Parts: sequence; structure tokens; C-alpha cells
Amino acid sequence: MNEELENLLKELNFTQYEAQTFETLVRYHILNASELHKYSNVPQPKIYETMIKLERKGFVDIIPIGSKAKKYYKIKSSEILQEKILKYTKEIQEIGQKSIKIINEIHSTEESEDIPFIGIAKEENLLEHLYYLIDNAKVSLDIFLSLNYFNDRIVRRLNERNNDLSIKIISSDDYSSSILRKKMPKIAIYQLKPPTFEIFSNILNNISKFAQLDITDPYILQIFKEIATNLKNIFGLMIIDDKKSFFRIPLPIDVPIAMMTILPKIVEFHKRGMNELLTSTVKL
Repeated sequence: MNEELENLLKELNFTQYEAQTFETLVRYHILNASELHKYSNVPQPKIYETMIKLERKGFVDIIPIGSKAKKYYKIKSSEILQEKILKYTKEIQEIGQKSIKIINEIHSTEESEDIPFIGIAKEENLLEHLYYLIDNAKVSLDIFLSLNYFNDRIVRRLNERNNDLSIKIISSDDYSSSILRKKMPKIAIYQLKPPTFEIFSNILNNISKFAQLDITDPYILQIFKEIATNLKNIFGLMIIDDKKSFFRIPLPIDVPIAMMTILPKIVEFHKRGMNELLTSTVKL
């Protein structure tokens, strides 16, 4: 038995018995029911109904012998089999293409209830959520992310969505601004006025003084210093439609983490933070 052929036939929606009898008849050309049962290992009571199905598909001929119920089963010529299988695979391909067309037409057209809070870890997962949020925004995107998040896919999609969304992007410095303006010339880019980030960093470096906290643990102080030093690269915030937020939590750990939420109080807090940032920017 040729298992490869049987498996391919099953991929073409043949049943197990159809694949076995088909492969057997291709080898022997013409057989009666008992011979077909012997060589194919298909139970004899199943031979007749299986042959009826293959006859309807145009792969075999059923030849009655005399006046008795005895029949022979004959495979079609190789040319006809090739024509039938190619036609069948073409039809499957057309069905697949039509299915894909419909899927693309209806994809994400209906809204379900959002999960109120999602924790996200690892860079690739953060990016996948960013792709999803950009693709599914309805009204607006306010974005403050480090330059490394603006890969080709995100840049391309933002440029495409700029026609139907209000998009604002905040940049932290001259270098980032020049890159973003070059990649997205039609999108509104805002640059933080100096020394906004320096103020943030200074607060974090001197957190115990500013917050009047008695922090003496050198490990905790080191964490604040690392955050202050790398704030531009590890901080991130995006507000989607004023209803959802994506917050890249600025922790100096090997695995980047973020939170995505539709919880009104958190979204409102993030919106206020974004608006505060915008008041400290210059539109380019």
C-alpha cells in the first residue's frame, strides 16, 4: 500500500476507505468486490457503498456481470484521473480564496466585550498587541513610545491609518523626532521641550528627597537610578480612542512588561498623563 498517496487523497477530502480502494484500483485496474476487499483491507460490506461514492465523484466505473449481483470495479484512465483531481484541487483553491476574501471583509467588524485588564510580557508579545491596537483603533491614537518600537510594520500601518484616525506621536528628543518625521511625514509629531525628561530622571534619582521617603535600601535606590538612566527606552504609553490604554511599565528587568486596560479610572489616569506630556511639547 502506498501510504503517501492515501494521505494525499485524505487531504483532498477522501475518506479512509475511499483512499484505500482508490489506491488499490489504481494498482490493479479492475477488481471484483472480494478481490478489492482482499487487496485494500476495506471490510467487504463497505466496498459497495464506497464504490458508489467514487463512481459519483467520477473516479471509477461499476460494471455489472450478467444477471447476477456480481460487479467489477474499474478505475478510470490516468488522464481522466489527472483531470478530475486537478479540477477538484482547483475548486478547493477557489473555495479557499473565496473564504479568505470573506474572512478579510468581516474580520474585526463586530465588537465584543473587551477584557478589562491584560498583563503582557516579552517584547514580541508587546509588539503583537501594539499591532492589534493600531489596526483596531476607531477614532484616535496618542502615542509616546521609545523609538525602537517604530519598526517597519508599525510605521507602515500608522501611515495607512493616518487617513482615518487622529494620530499624535510624542518624541523625547531631536534625534527621535528627525527619524519619526522622515518615516511618517504626514503624521503630527510632538517633541518634548527640554528638560522634561531630565526633570523626570532627576526626580527618580532623588526620589527619597522629593517624596520625603526614608529609603535607605541600596537595592531599591539602584532600581530608581536604573529607571532614571534608561527612562527613554523603557517608558511607553498609548491611548486608544480615549477608551483603552497600553502602558509599558518602566521596570529595568530583562523581560519587558506592559499593561493594557479599558478600566475607566486607569485609562483616565493615563489620559491625564498623556495630556500633561502634550502640554510640555512643541509640535513639529
